[in-house]
Amino acid sequence: MEIKVKNLEVLIVAILVLFLGKLLTRKLPILERCNIPTAVTGGIICSLLVALLTAVWDICVTFDLQLRDLFLLFSFSTIGLGAKMNTLRQGGKTLAILTVVAAALLVYRIPSASPWPCLQADTLVMAC
Repeated sequence: MEIKVKNLEVLIVAILVLFLGKLLTRKLPILERCNIPTAVTGGIICSLLVALLTAVWDICVTFDLQLRDLFLLFSFSTIGLGAKMNTLRQGGKTLAILTVVAAALLVYRIPSASPWPCLQADTLVMAC
């Protein structure tokens, strides 16, 4: 059996997983003391649930990843907008080299062959 999670459903699942992580982090103080992000906590629980579905009931879960790139762009853009010039200056030569290398890779766009066959262009197949 296969469960396909489409765009809007992926967004809803992501929000639920985030809230689950927030709840677990509040209930288990060790997670908060170790500074484990709520998204990581919820993501691990979701991954374990998908693995359990596959291992026990042979249910394959497929997530549509079309929105992933857009949300990654939003996320990293907001992080970049929060940077302060003083902090960037403190990076010095190392940060300048990193910026040049990143810009060159962006222009060159090295094609990467994924070592995981379940990773496709717009779909992630979990544990099939």
